[in-house]
Amino acid sequence: MMVTGHLLVATGGYLIFKEYTYDGQWFPDLSFAYEFVLVLFGCLLPDVDTPDSTIGRRVRFISMPLTLIFGHRGIFHSLLACAGIVYLSYTFQYNWLMFIAGGYLLHLVGDYLTPSGIPLFYPSKKRYRFPIVTETNSISEKIVSFGILSAGIYYALIV
Repeated sequence: MMVTGHLLVATGGYLIFKEYTYDGQWFPDLSFAYEFVLVLFGCLLPDVDTPDSTIGRRVRFISMPLTLIFGHRGIFHSLLACAGIVYLSYTFQYNWLMFIAGGYLLHLVGDYLTPSGIPLFYPSKKRYRFPIVTETNSISEKIVSFGILSAGIYYALIV
């Protein structure tokens, strides 16, 4: 999935999260913006393992060694990496890391919808993917991404 698709999926997922956890009793304020930026950052973070990604281009000194050691869609596209962020959040009481972990998880959801799938239970190399997938950078990816965003907006505003 391309960066735009990941951002759309993360936005839809975050709206659903807010509506569900606050039972409709929330509104966009400064804390919403702060959390939303962290979720968006988290949704870009798994692609730090490739220097061709949006985040990888900005930190090549990190992404180059990671891609050589782990390759793309390895450990950074697994629940293990996401669990590591959650662990750090609980260990050091950094609650803001939970929003990064949420964005990270939403990135995995996006890549789960692609033919390549993700190694969900790394170090197992088995890749998991949704039965119906979308080709990366295709019209179907855009339809699915906007569909998830639309579901988030619908759930937050209508339901």
